[in-house]
This record gives sequence, C-alpha cells and structure tokens, in this order.
Amino acid sequence: MSATLYPAGYIKSLYTFIALYVVGMTLILTVGMTLILTVGIVSRKGR
Repeated sequence: MSATLYPAGYIKSLYTFIALYVVGMTLILTVGMTLILTVGIVSRKGR
C-alpha cells in the first residue's frame, strides 16, 4: 500500500460508492412515487 496509489484508489472507490448510492436512491424514490401516484389514481377511479 504505497502513499501515492492508496489515496487515489480510495477516493475513486468512494466516489463510485456515492454515485451508486445516489443512483439507487433516485431509482427507489422514483419507483416509490410512481407506485403511490398509481395507487392513488386507481383508488380514486374505483370510488
């Protein structure tokens, strides 16, 4: 573990993790909101 390579690799993996986390959360929120809206519209039409 050299002083020059380790920080760069750590920062790169950290950025990759943050990017994946943000994308995952965005997808989950988008799907969740779509499901909530769909259920709301369907339940209104049902009544």
